[in-house]
Amino acid sequence: MSKRLLLLVVVAPALLGLIIAMIVRAPTPVQSITLLEQPRPLPDAMLVTGKGETVLANAASEQWRLLFFGFTHCPDICPTTLERLARVRGGSDSLSKKLRLEFVTVDPARDTPQAMEQYATYFDPAIRSLTGEPEAIQQFAEGAGIAFLKVPLDGGGYTMDHSAALVLINPQGRIAGYILPPWDVDTLRQDLETVVRS
Repeated sequence: MSKRLLLLVVVAPALLGLIIAMIVRAPTPVQSITLLEQPRPLPDAMLVTGKGETVLANAASEQWRLLFFGFTHCPDICPTTLERLARVRGGSDSLSKKLRLEFVTVDPARDTPQAMEQYATYFDPAIRSLTGEPEAIQQFAEGAGIAFLKVPLDGGGYTMDHSAALVLINPQGRIAGYILPPWDVDTLRQDLETVVRS
């Protein structure tokens, strides 16, 4: 057997296998989501749903989760984002089954479970709202890579400055990626459908 034929018989299948493996392991092609090469763990903070149930923030689930951190007294970013997220999920049969939207407060002093439930479900009855002790919220937000800050207002009172990034959590309860604004409703819907199918 000639060296050239031996090369084709032995090396070509190995090279083909390597190429296939690289394609299989390649990141899911999406435009609006920055997927992490290795999903990151979340802290095991205990939070409270709008229905008063205590849940583990990093618990595994059958669904993907998309987290948005905000607060019920937010004048603009939060209602706009929740309305658009409801359109993302509501416009897709696949996402309505495989993706859960979660609204996490950065203002637990004012955002009781009842207030969170009423606020979040106005945009989509399926949104799960989460609040809890300030320490648990701080731990969860930091672990998810979300920053927020209490800002005093003239004349008393306060508001909250917070990141508008969305955090994508895989069914194993780990951070799979981030979505940074601005994002388009239709493009994000397509990207999320691609990810939850992968």
